[in-house]
Amino acid sequence: MNRDYSALLIEYPEIISKEQVYRICHISKRKATWLLENGIIPCKDSGKKTRRFQVRTVDVINYLLASENNPQKPVTPVGLFTSTNKEKKTHAVTHISDKEIQKELHTSWRGAPDALTTKEISRLTGYNLQTINQWINSKRLQCVYCPEGRKVAKQWLVQFISDYIHTHPATLSHKLATIINRLV
Repeated sequence: MNRDYSALLIEYPEIISKEQVYRICHISKRKATWLLENGIIPCKDSGKKTRRFQVRTVDVINYLLASENNPQKPVTPVGLFTSTNKEKKTHAVTHISDKEIQKELHTSWRGAPDALTTKEISRLTGYNLQTINQWINSKRLQCVYCPEGRKVAKQWLVQFISDYIHTHPATLSHKLATIINRLV
């Protein structure tokens, strides 16, 4: 069911600016600029730094109606207007399944013992001891306490690293990147 945008025609003049566009559409300034520059919303572009765009109110209403009628149709690239790390959303690693990553880690770490010390984890993953201790202390990486020190089951490490690869693909150590590049 389409909303009634006739009130916009009364409230706004026939020709509006980019500032009015982003307020009407409830989008960011950056996204409004992108929509206008790429012709998604028709406009006249003067090329000036200020008051650059002249947009017909009817064209904005048509854009809103088109967005309502077909919400699945992606207009803008995914992640282009978020404040989070864009690489995380478009990184090739995010398209690899957990099972594939875990299988590759098991294969790569076949010779490692089933219970690993933090030094062994550091050697396998390429992360320094301080990072590994932070993971354990924050309870993100599960461990058990033994007389020889803290130990992490290889299965727990594989599960944690698999999750870590998906959530932090841009910050992989060189060793993990080498392992994962075999799958990409």
